[in-house]
Amino acid sequence: KRLIAHRWPGNVRELRNLMERLAYLSDGDRIDADDLAFVLSPGADDDWFRGGEPLQDATKQFQIKYIDRTIERLRGNVTEAAKALGLHRSNLYRKMKQLGMSTDTESSEDET
Repeated sequence: KRLIAHRWPGNVRELRNLMERLAYLSDGDRIDADDLAFVLSPGADDDWFRGGEPLQDATKQFQIKYIDRTIERLRGNVTEAAKALGLHRSNLYRKMKQLGMSTDTESSEDET
């Protein structure tokens, strides 16, 4: 439904890029609706993109959103989120601090 609802302004090129991103960003052999929701949102989550800002600022916003959503998808398990992001847990915390993100979860260690 989400693929059908998307306008596809980039046509086949946009679809191809989406499939490449999904293959690269997904954790397993199967694409779930949550994976698709993050990469392809039909306009609901584009308000963070205003354009006209420096690439460094846009990249920072993307990284914050990506890390937040990964942690959320894994129900707050930072250790698993770090694995999904291809990082060691301590490097994820360092990156979060660098981005100005809250690292409150660091003190209350993952309960798994």
